Amino acid sequence: MKNIAIIGLGNISIKYKEALKARKDFNLVGLVDIKENALGIKHYPNVLFFSTLKELFDNVKVDYLIIATPPSTHFKIIKQAFLNKVNVFVEKVVALKMEEIKELKSLQKEFNTKLIPIYHWLYGNEVLALKDFNIDINDLLKIEVIVFENKLNEYDTVDDKYASLNGAVIDAYPNIFSLIEGAFMPLDKAELYKISYDVSKYSPDIKKCNLTAFNKHVTLGLMVNWSKKEEMKKTILTFYNRTKLIIDHLNQSIEYNGKIYNYEKEDRLVSHYKNFFLREDLFEDNINWLNIHKALFGLIKRTSH
Repeated sequence: MKNIAIIGLGNISIKYKEALKARKDFNLVGLVDIKENALGIKHYPNVLFFSTLKELFDNVKVDYLIIATPPSTHFKIIKQAFLNKVNVFVEKVVALKMEEIKELKSLQKEFNTKLIPIYHWLYGNEVLALKDFNIDINDLLKIEVIVFENKLNEYDTVDDKYASLNGAVIDAYPNIFSLIEGAFMPLDKAELYKISYDVSKYSPDIKKCNLTAFNKHVTLGLMVNWSKKEEMKKTILTFYNRTKLIIDHLNQSIEYNGKIYNYEKEDRLVSHYKNFFLREDLFEDNINWLNIHKALFGLIKRTSH
């Protein structure tokens, strides 16, 4: 039995509930948030609540900490967990600087702890179903990923309620890059060659960013835009024979050869976290998350303003 705690009790923490309950080897022993009325608290009744990590670690034995706080807090929280010999599951991103990641990797080695990022896009029902289509990367001409969301206010700046996401690049591209890395090809084999981006007026946050990359087999066309009224999250695979396979991440479906395959069973994010936490190899580092962060930091550097 592994003792589990959660830090960050916003909306995402609620999506963990069914998955954590279904794992018979998990024992939820603590909740941490700076807000005593945080949204997720009522969904985990009879679980001890703490306002700081120190209080948690001083009072409860924790084997794994799930981190669901804003990205800017991850480095300090992971470091504190490792210093207490606690393993970590962390929502993207692990940290916002490569120097921080290097320090965490050093501490991980010193304290023999696990650091497992939660790339939930990879565990959508529609993504897991790709194995049934026997896709060969050598048959692909292009991979397009489109993320359209409405996260701006009336002044054309990123709305305050999304400020903790750190802009469109840091929020969306880890999901996109994890999909490319985990489902199609290693990111270190792709070369970024064209980037266009738009910064919100009077705000440091990027509100949209388009990226084109390629390797010897396939072109990547990646598009994120927070100023769209209609939400869309799709991956479009174009084969050399010009046929297309369209993955609709919001509706959990795949369209191919004139047929639509529906994989929707329940709330999209609930499915993601169930598929992530209930897999047999949960405690293994089964994706090259350093590749994902290197690609992300390369993109951030190119779009710095």
